[in-house]
Formats: sequence, structure tokens, C-alpha cells
Amino acid sequence: MEERRRYFRVDDEIGLRYRVIDIAEKEEAFSHLKDSNVVVFQRLDEALANQLEIVENDLPSAAVAIRLLQEKVDIIAAELSPNDKLIIDQLEIIRVNISACGLAFDTDEVIAPDSYLALDMNLLLSGKRLMVLARVIACDDLSKRSSKISTDERTNMSRSLRIRVNFESVPPKDQEMLVQHVIQRQAQQLQERRRTD
Repeated sequence: MEERRRYFRVDDEIGLRYRVIDIAEKEEAFSHLKDSNVVVFQRLDEALANQLEIVENDLPSAAVAIRLLQEKVDIIAAELSPNDKLIIDQLEIIRVNISACGLAFDTDEVIAPDSYLALDMNLLLSGKRLMVLARVIACDDLSKRSSKISTDERTNMSRSLRIRVNFESVPPKDQEMLVQHVIQRQAQQLQERRRTD
């Protein structure tokens, strides 16, 4: 548990969709998330971007040609895989509290602790797509937090439950992406606060 406390948490808005999964299908779901076309395309894009930086120094015209080819491939992929685009479009933009090891979000659905969720997330700040498994650690009734929530806030709350989850089996590269996202979001929020002060 101490390792989880080392990560900073930040309030943010992300694209999110989740699905409750059985413990029996946990491994299969993790394998499916790892191998989904969206995730594979994103990893290939990142690898290509890294290689392009190297090529650009030695052969700038070759780098331009590769970028043009990449754009064509992206257009073809979007046409051939309309379902992936549809999935992205169906992500709901919601407020969350996020760290490199977990997430908290509000919902109306009761989800029992120790349940597993397949999470599909779009980190809006960077545009990065992330698909992870998570274990529910708590499902808190927000209406019972009357001492911490004002009457106005309670009236305006559209969702009555706060789900808190820990990410499971996150590859190091994805964990690093989450760490960078939280750091960038924190820096952005600090700049916004300084402007308003």
C-alpha cells in the first residue's frame, strides 16, 4: 500500500468508459485490452515518432515522406476500422481524480468492492489512449458525506456514488504515461492558479 501513496493525485477530466468483468474473464479481458487495435496503433505511432526524430536529423526529406505515408495509413485505418472510431466517440468526458496507480470517479451504478473493471481512458491533455484493468477498492455513497458536501453541491450532484479503483497489471510504459500525465496536469493547474491570483 505504501508504494501507491508515492504517486501524486490530480483532479482532471478524461474520456472514460468502463465495463464490469468477472474474475474468470479477468485474464482474457487483460489480453484483449493489450492487443486491441487502438492500443497497438498507438504503440506503433509512438515507436514511429521516435524513429522519425532520428531520421529527421540525417535525412529530412525522408522524414517528410514517411510522415506523409503515415497520414495515408491513418486515413485508411480510420476507414477500415470505423468501430474503433465509434468506441473513441462513445467515451464519456467526466471529472476524475487520477494517479499513476488508480482512479476515482462518480457514477450511479453500484459496483461491489473487489469487482474488476475494464477501463478505456482517453487522457485529453495528451490525447493518449489507455486501456487497463482495475480492481474496485471502494464504492462510497456520496449522500452520506454530508459533513464534507454542502447542500448546494449535493443538489447539483448528478451521480450519487464515488468508485475508487486501483489499476492492475499496468505495463511500465503505460504507468510512465500516467505519471507524465499527472505531472503535466498538475503543472497546468498551478499555472492557471497563478494567473487568477
